[in-house]
Amino acid sequence: MKQFLYIVLFATLISCAAGTDEQLEEAQFALDKGDWATAITKSNDALTADATNVEAALLLSSAYAGRAGVNILAISADISESGNTESIFNVVHDALANTITSGTGLTDVRNAIVALGTTLTQPATTHVLFKDQQFQLGILEAIESFALSSLTAQQTLDGTITTTDITTTHRDDTQTDFINVDNHLINGGMESGDVLVTNLRKNYCVLRNVTAAASGIDLTALQDLNLCQLSASTTGLTFQSGTVASCASFDFSSCNSATDTTLTSN
Repeated sequence: MKQFLYIVLFATLISCAAGTDEQLEEAQFALDKGDWATAITKSNDALTADATNVEAALLLSSAYAGRAGVNILAISADISESGNTESIFNVVHDALANTITSGTGLTDVRNAIVALGTTLTQPATTHVLFKDQQFQLGILEAIESFALSSLTAQQTLDGTITTTDITTTHRDDTQTDFINVDNHLINGGMESGDVLVTNLRKNYCVLRNVTAAASGIDLTALQDLNLCQLSASTTGLTFQSGTVASCASFDFSSCNSATDTTLTSN
């Protein structure tokens, strides 16, 4: 949890010392005040000017997350402390349902990931901020991997569940998160036995086990896993996948997070 606290607070406590220009100082100040628009503009300008500026990317990512209404520290704690792997989609959904910015929140979570994972030229492992960048990126990917589909299927707390609202685009982003997040969290200093890593590995494993495709995860598998985890009762449900007969088809006991150590496309 100390590591969580450090990385989440990193962007707001980061020193404006060597190499940090006026734009980053202004972005830092705006972030401290919750002025997300200014923080985004200033840090984005700095990152556009220098795509290798890890500090700018961390600030930009944090500003997007703030505008999304996502308390990274609180959600990270919810995921990390939840011992119920089989309901983690619901845990994250309920933690975010009343706080995420309506209509744009999930887009800004994706923007936060893109800032750190794509726009930023990925730093060398020897970079002083490498672990910080990898960890924050991993945390955001972990949040999105559970939140994107669950909040799309059930937009409010205890609202109507419509899993067919989950599209191939949602599946693709979720699949990419699952594939990338493991390495990013481990690179950032997490251990393979940490609850967050276990939750990610086991949920990806059960999705793969009911997926007919040779690689990745089926859209219908993701829809059905959300249905099982979001529903108050698992009886009388109608499933989209031909390989899912009931929620028991998602057999978590068959997935060992100690051996299922690599989340890959296959």
